[in-house]
Amino acid sequence: MRLTLPSLVLLGVSLLAAGCDGNEGRTALPNASLQVVHAAPNLGPVVFKRVQANATRLDYMQGAAFSFDVDTYTFNFDILDVDDSVLRTISLSATLVEGSIYFLILREVGGQPEPLLVERPATTQGAGTELEILHAATTLGAVDVYVDLEPLDLMTATARGAIDFDDVLSVPALADGNYEIVLTDASNQAIVQFQSTPVGLAGSQGLFLAIVDGAGIGLSPLALALGDSDGRTIVDSNSQSGIRVINALSDREAINIGIDDQLTPPLISGVAFATASAFELIAPGDHDLNVEPTLMPGAVDIDQAFVAEAGLFQTWLVAGSTGSMSATSFEDDFRVISGESKLRAFHGSPQNGPVAVFVVPPGTDITSIAPTSLASNGITSPNVRVAPGSYEITVAEQATGAVLAGPIAATIAADGYYGILLTDAAAGTGLEVTLLFDF
Repeated sequence: MRLTLPSLVLLGVSLLAAGCDGNEGRTALPNASLQVVHAAPNLGPVVFKRVQANATRLDYMQGAAFSFDVDTYTFNFDILDVDDSVLRTISLSATLVEGSIYFLILREVGGQPEPLLVERPATTQGAGTELEILHAATTLGAVDVYVDLEPLDLMTATARGAIDFDDVLSVPALADGNYEIVLTDASNQAIVQFQSTPVGLAGSQGLFLAIVDGAGIGLSPLALALGDSDGRTIVDSNSQSGIRVINALSDREAINIGIDDQLTPPLISGVAFATASAFELIAPGDHDLNVEPTLMPGAVDIDQAFVAEAGLFQTWLVAGSTGSMSATSFEDDFRVISGESKLRAFHGSPQNGPVAVFVVPPGTDITSIAPTSLASNGITSPNVRVAPGSYEITVAEQATGAVLAGPIAATIAADGYYGILLTDAAAGTGLEVTLLFDF
């Protein structure tokens, strides 16, 4: 499944620059605040550098904040290949001056990544929260922007302004409170593109918002993601949540999945061993996950509380065996990076401890290289970037290097999402490998 949906990145940074210096007896130079965000949807991770210092890795929609002495700098973005080597470097030179704050965004123009630097005066102490909204979404047209205390009523609200690609809209200082941010088509209030959940604003600060393409990360057509290191996200208040299940039970029984004690009928029926169900949509919020063996209706084996995050895809790995099932979840990210694919491993084998997964060209000596992925029982590995090609998959014990399964021939195409499921072997001992999704 692939989605190509626009999104928003909400980037918060203090607009009050402060002078600092760690050397006693030396006058502190004035500082300038700089916030950086990766907003190029067709790129993998990049490394931001001030010349060659402050190397900070940024994945898509991630941001970082810095405070630099006022001076002239060259800022670099190293674009990383699937093996983390540097494909190329994009640079921008700028002079940072006292009394200003800066927002540096790596966005796409005509399909190519380009940096853009926005300069704004620092806020006045006690003035409230000021917003700077930058439109960097190539898939979104011009929009009117509404920002007001909740509940925002479009019938009586007045747009703060209209912005199109590369435009910046300044919203004057806002008093403390909970606000809603709404985007509609320009000059057409009837077409709502985004309506945020309440956003709490307090104190004297500045918030930079960059409208960018969501590129399939989640279900929400638009989202507000704070560009700090916490990676917090605010999505469309009307978004649902997506949920699916992978069956890794050692006794190979099929399972039914219910939500909030509703198993008649189940939300997801008859998930066979070593398969993944389709996604089903549920309301965001607090829920209970219920799992029962298909052959034993009513014998609920899992009753586990969880939170369904609005706008996100969530996959549950059900392992163990009938009578002693366990379930762990992870967030799916279906963003496609052109010319490559994503791969992750699902460890659902209780009889085997931590493993190393190798996805390598045929004939590769795995004793001389680092594993492609590491996984422990009941845990799903992070996504790994993989180039298209022919591969062999081998699974070995982390502790000893002893091969548990493989090599297994596999082909990976571009723009795909691939899964490797590890389960107990049918014989009762050993490890079995099942290739999922786009394999």
